[in-house]
Amino acid sequence: DAVEVGAMYQTTCVRRGTPGAYYVTCFGNNTNGQCGVGTTVTPITTPGAPVLGLTADTLELSHGFADGICARTSDGRGLCWGANSGLYSLGVGGASGGNITSATPLLGMTEVVEVSLSTASGCLLRGAAPGGEVWCWGYTSAVRWIDGMTSGTVYEALRAGPVGAPIADAIAVAAGDQRWCATRASGAVVCMGFDSDGGLGDGPGVTSSTTPVAA
Repeated sequence: DAVEVGAMYQTTCVRRGTPGAYYVTCFGNNTNGQCGVGTTVTPITTPGAPVLGLTADTLELSHGFADGICARTSDGRGLCWGANSGLYSLGVGGASGGNITSATPLLGMTEVVEVSLSTASGCLLRGAAPGGEVWCWGYTSAVRWIDGMTSGTVYEALRAGPVGAPIADAIAVAAGDQRWCATRASGAVVCMGFDSDGGLGDGPGVTSSTTPVAA
């Protein structure tokens, strides 16, 4: 009855069930609570109990390389669990983070239509068609890739885009390493943040951008 699978560094999560009643089970390393069973007892060697805290139909999973995973549910919420300290953030709040052992809502976020999780950061798309807002959280070393953020780790979602002029017509979003990209309602793709190895798609000779650039 599995319909989706997501693999992290040493942990796997499966979305399974029937339409209207999808749930998630995880197995593997659970050092940071990434199996979502309420403890950090590890390892969990077989799929077992459903992830705690997912009280509505689970529609989508998103995972990064690190030990964290997020889900989107039918009630318009995004929820995450796993590693949430140091460089790693899941967007669920807290000044300094801490491991999250059950699915916890992204702080203050409603009308979530997509969640994208990267290694140490993530983004979500919020709002109804024909376009929505991009919100992101996570780590930055020097690049202002989230509105109002200059360095360190942010543990709750902030509006993404240039200060005072965030985009509001996104229809898809993807989180990368200190950067995000979005598809706009016009069909254009824009990216903002750290430009390691051409990750913004705006040509050679660019190291970073504090405004969205066309890819």
